[in-house]
Amino acid sequence: MSLPVLAGDFDGWYFKFLSVERKIAGETRSEHGKVVGAFTGTASGEISADGRSFTEKFEYLYMPEEHHVKEKLLWIKGEDGVFRATAELPDGNKFFCELTVKDENHYQLKTTFEDGRTCETNAELKEDGVLHAVDTAKDEEGNIIFTLKYTKT
Repeated sequence: MSLPVLAGDFDGWYFKFLSVERKIAGETRSEHGKVVGAFTGTASGEISADGRSFTEKFEYLYMPEEHHVKEKLLWIKGEDGVFRATAELPDGNKFFCELTVKDENHYQLKTTFEDGRTCETNAELKEDGVLHAVDTAKDEEGNIIFTLKYTKT
């Protein structure tokens, strides 16, 4: 598979990977690890004309509740090498993201919500070109609410 060439701050594997639309499929697990649902969706992105930001778009459908999520993140690289984005959920709750792209195939993402909840993502791009990720969502006290295990292909 060929990937588009990106430049500047967004010349890393993560942004090249997302510059092509990706299918997402996974499962939701309770705080005790029991599978309680599934989700599917897509993710994609593109670099701005001036090369200073990267827009990531994603859309998910969570089952069994049929909860639909559609968001857009505008990534900007900080002087410390960490990429940051801010967005707002339809209910008005803002969230803040910090993305650290590791070596040639790992990334970590920490999302913090205004209400104190967090979600930490650890992901790895495998040799077969499939990205495997685990999100761990926690409440304000740090207790695990649920985990998401998914792939992007």
